[in-house]
Amino acid sequence: MAFFDHGENLYPCTCGTDRTAPDGRKDHASIRAEGGRSACRIEYDHQGDRIFLTRTDVPKQLADCDAHRVLTEKTLSHVEAQKLKLIPLCPKVKDFLRQNPAWQRLLLKGVQLR
Repeated sequence: MAFFDHGENLYPCTCGTDRTAPDGRKDHASIRAEGGRSACRIEYDHQGDRIFLTRTDVPKQLADCDAHRVLTEKTLSHVEAQKLKLIPLCPKVKDFLRQNPAWQRLLLKGVQLR
């Protein structure tokens, strides 16, 4: 089971958002493996009805356990639930979307995965 890290609190992984970035860092969502100390993280910039996925960070110890896929799917589920238009800037997210074309329905009209 994965957990969503929202600031200092851990919640069952339903991929929420951290829109309060008092230190000026980009907003992010993250997941943590149960009992694990390492968290996977995806950074985004939320502007109106658009969300730019800008960077992912998956620690080496979690790379082999499908953590990037879980993080990306949870994030995309949240994007869809919030009815946001997706603009992926992160190469790993673009690769995921190429490999899983069903998620491309979330792309802002005209955005291409190059």
